[in-house]
Amino acid sequence: MNKKLATGFLIGVFVVGTVLAAAPDAKSAFVAAKGKAAGFHAKFISHASPQVRVKISASAAAGRKYLAGCGRNCSYYRFLTGDLNRRFQGLTGQQLRVLITLVFAETFSGIGDDSQLADIELQNAQQEQQQMIETISEVEKMVNDTAMSVIRNIKG
Repeated sequence: MNKKLATGFLIGVFVVGTVLAAAPDAKSAFVAAKGKAAGFHAKFISHASPQVRVKISASAAAGRKYLAGCGRNCSYYRFLTGDLNRRFQGLTGQQLRVLITLVFAETFSGIGDDSQLADIELQNAQQEQQQMIETISEVEKMVNDTAMSVIRNIKG
């Protein structure tokens, strides 16, 4: 993954995290996250190689199949993390988050029933919000580290 793509993802994660934190209910949070992920997908999928696109599409199809059969015990994030780690060897945390966003967008682009989306989101809201908080913390740390590095370079 190139640096521009990773930077774009981090900005996207921050925006999605902000939307999730500010949303009054899980359904609107899910719909907002879905929209942001779809925008990210549209902007950055063209930068992925054909092999990566095939794996992303396969993972999205597997995710839809998983969600259709998991009932009330869905953990989409856990499933998706495992699936992507099997399809792509040696992912960094940042690469995994980029792929999760791309697959998330493809997984839900084919589901039109907002009530089904809300049900899925309600089952996973707590876990996803915790992951988003952790991601935002990581982004804030990277921004802080970068700023400190710039300051050190200017001083010396």
